[in-house]
Amino acid sequence: LGSPTNCRRLVLGARLDSRINADRSDRVLGGTRSPSSIRPTPTPLTEQLILENTLEQPEKVKVLEMLFTSLADMPGLQACGKLQELTLMHARLTRMPNELQLVRGTLRRLSLANNEIRQIEHLEGMAKLHSLFLHDNRIAAFTGLEGCPGNLGHGCSMNQISGGIRQNAAREDEKY
Repeated sequence: LGSPTNCRRLVLGARLDSRINADRSDRVLGGTRSPSSIRPTPTPLTEQLILENTLEQPEKVKVLEMLFTSLADMPGLQACGKLQELTLMHARLTRMPNELQLVRGTLRRLSLANNEIRQIEHLEGMAKLHSLFLHDNRIAAFTGLEGCPGNLGHGCSMNQISGGIRQNAAREDEKY
């Protein structure tokens, strides 16, 4: 991870600005912009999109960071056989992508902070995952971590977890 080539980050915010601005001009209600006017159309994460934004072949990408975007399906993750760190912050995700299973053998760090995720899912078999950041989502229960290492570092503050994060984390730790 030390070389600049391996540490390129993918930031799609600027790329999607033109789509946002085009939508804004089409959706003006009574002189005020509607909330949907600032939401870009969800974009699928394809191999081509990864290549265009990292300047690396997807199979060589170890760190992928996407900020301030709107994502749909993520078929491009299948080609990322060496992916170790994935950051999808402010990506308007309403669920944890099932495509995470495509990188379960290599993923070490996952940040899905600042999204609209309601439950923890699709982390089965992620034996190498040591850092998980889910703060500022809408998660109501601290479940779905079966198969992850017992010493997994959790970042789940600012969610709607019943019983509090410490109480629920202690329950999860008892399972391991």
